[in-house]
Amino acid sequence: MAKFLEVSPCKQFVRSSEIIGEGAFKLVYKAFDAETGRNVAWNVVDLRGKTDKQKKALRLEIELLRKFADEPTILTLYHAWETKTEIVFLTELFSTDLFAYARENPFLRVRHIKKFFLSILRALTVIQAAGYVHKDVKPHNFFLNSSTKRIVLGDLGSVELLATELKSSQGTAAYLAPEVFEGKYDGKADIYSFGMSFLSVLERILPYKEFSNPAQLWKALILSHHPPLILEAKWIPPSVRSFVELCISPDPSNRPSATELLAHPFWEATEGNELLLQGRVEPSLETDLETEEDLLELMATLETKE
Repeated sequence: MAKFLEVSPCKQFVRSSEIIGEGAFKLVYKAFDAETGRNVAWNVVDLRGKTDKQKKALRLEIELLRKFADEPTILTLYHAWETKTEIVFLTELFSTDLFAYARENPFLRVRHIKKFFLSILRALTVIQAAGYVHKDVKPHNFFLNSSTKRIVLGDLGSVELLATELKSSQGTAAYLAPEVFEGKYDGKADIYSFGMSFLSVLERILPYKEFSNPAQLWKALILSHHPPLILEAKWIPPSVRSFVELCISPDPSNRPSATELLAHPFWEATEGNELLLQGRVEPSLETDLETEEDLLELMATLETKE
């Protein structure tokens, strides 16, 4: 059983001993909000060994979360403070991310994915309107409440100011736009990552899975502008394929801005909306169902039992 070990400086939040996530320099604990009665995420980042640039990026992330506190499509920050050895910030607690949710759910349809991504696009629009580029847009950073289906964009640790000279290639390689590797990019890089994320969730697989090492991936992206094989999946409706191709155009000048993409007719189109995603689910959740008819029959059976 988890124990409560620490109280926030504001006396509102209490940290438990239960670790719900961790990285190289970060631990995430489950915590309790004594005022509202909800569970929250208590994030602890170890500052020891961090460069001044890394510390600056962490402080910018906190600053931006505060700045976007009223934006429903961006992760909500509740409280934050810094000590000599760590930065602690408390945020909403979500049950999963969109990539994991898609991998675990055999009944997702195209219309469900479009709704999720429309929310993420609204978040990108807000971030870019404020003069920033996110730089790490991927479905693992789209945090989801699997019960309410509320989804937000999180992990602003790679965000950069558009007005500066952008040179960093920080981010997840398989989702990064080609121009990021070349060290010259703008907000259109987020649109590329957005399109690649859309495709990744549709197929429930990481983009460019066919390449076994970073050198092959770099060659495919920079030298040949090779689209990922998953884009060739025959089940993907033409309107969806065209939309993704627009987002992941190798030439950033051919990609729309976040605001332009928000007004794209794709969001109102109905073609293929009711199609079930055809990518493979987690092996532990796979069934012997082979066709959409099999899935619909199972769903009807489940509804009858309820």
